[in-house]
Amino acid sequence: MKQVLTDKADSVTFYITTDSSNQTGSNGLLESKTILPNGKCKFKWVTHYPIAYYLISFVVGSPYDDKTYYTLLPNQDSVLMENFLIHDSVYYPIHMVALEKANKLMYLYSEKYGIYPFKNEKFGYCVIGNMGEGMEHQTLCTMGPDILDTTMSSIPFGCYCFGTAHEFAHHWFGDYVTLASWNDIWLNEGMASYVEYVALQNVDTQSDADLWMKSYQKLVKSSPAGSVYVPDSLLNLQRIFDTRLTYGKGASVMHMLRYEINNDSIFFLALRNYLSTYAYSTATTDDLRQVVSTTTGTDFTGFFNQWIYGQGYPIYNIDWYQSNDTLIIKSNQSTSTSITPLFTMHFDLQINSSVGDTIIRLFQNSNNETYKIYFPNTVSSLKVDPNSWLIIGNTVITGITEYNKPFSFNIMPNPANNIMTIECSQSAVIEITNIQGQLIKILTTTGSKTNIDVSSFPSGVYIVEMKTEKGIEVKKFLKE
Repeated sequence: MKQVLTDKADSVTFYITTDSSNQTGSNGLLESKTILPNGKCKFKWVTHYPIAYYLISFVVGSPYDDKTYYTLLPNQDSVLMENFLIHDSVYYPIHMVALEKANKLMYLYSEKYGIYPFKNEKFGYCVIGNMGEGMEHQTLCTMGPDILDTTMSSIPFGCYCFGTAHEFAHHWFGDYVTLASWNDIWLNEGMASYVEYVALQNVDTQSDADLWMKSYQKLVKSSPAGSVYVPDSLLNLQRIFDTRLTYGKGASVMHMLRYEINNDSIFFLALRNYLSTYAYSTATTDDLRQVVSTTTGTDFTGFFNQWIYGQGYPIYNIDWYQSNDTLIIKSNQSTSTSITPLFTMHFDLQINSSVGDTIIRLFQNSNNETYKIYFPNTVSSLKVDPNSWLIIGNTVITGITEYNKPFSFNIMPNPANNIMTIECSQSAVIEITNIQGQLIKILTTTGSKTNIDVSSFPSGVYIVEMKTEKGIEVKKFLKE
């Protein structure tokens, strides 16, 4: 066996001789079955699709129920579904339901990721006796009785698994496009795990999908460090197939990539482009990054450096208060490990107010950011990442009660053209920002009147923030 990932076999032929009472299954299609003397039989299985060495398999067993039929693809074509079930298994009724879901998954995956890449041969599941085992052998997944399931089930790693969806998903992410190096194992396992989430969204319920995602995000945060990419330890199978990092964080980062792209059509187009570019071949993490960047028109180098090659996750400390019709939000980001000291990223903020809830999207580009948002309604509370898109640590939110405003100041004239005068009885630091939150001017006053030349300011609305020992106050002025 030539165990080189980047050199796939162009075809495989199996000749299997066994008792005539047995059935066999393997990659590709059964080309012939020859009856031999002494109660023997010879089966010939052939696959003509390129295949990685670790995806070659065969099975011999009795009794098997051969469940063979055709299912429809989105392009109105059809594909052979050939499954080998153990008839007297207590799981048999569950497996029959799982095959019905496999039909839906075939259509869904072909729609999301491109037409099933082995459609000229077959797809199927073959049940074996070993509990808890599943393997994406090309065109015939090998499945333990409990892995060929109908929905997500709890597994011993503190998260959930939808085995039927996962091993099937590998036929795009792993079989069709195979990792070029075991360092890139997340391209197989993290991607196939995220497809579980997509399957739950579309074949089961969004609430199931949310529960699945939250369980993995919790697992990821059970330890502060570790990268998705395997930097070394290629002889350490536990590190390569680490459930927390390779599966859980890999899938959670794909969810975050979907959030950052912020357009499902483009997100799935990027994945289809990745698959078609490296069809029946191998790819690296950087290959995926380049395709995503090209498809979206956005450079995702920083995202991959932070989330795939980097370690840890961000932790937010949010400080907010409201002044008149302006909501001031101060976000301090620390991280779970110093290896990645900053995650430049968007995050959703739910603003709860007297008239209902509003979700806004903010971008953090440094460890400390201040946002000033027009919000005329009274704010009662804030919530970060209300829809659980992100891997983030426990967030501390300090609200309005922490700020007193026992002083006031005046701006004259308002609107201003050349000179703006600020009257304040307190020593203060004055910050002037534009409506986009960019700092325009900062100065210190000892009280009384302060004249500020605004003649060079572009016309528009500006925010003046006064910071004193007694509190903070904010007002707006208009530059004509």
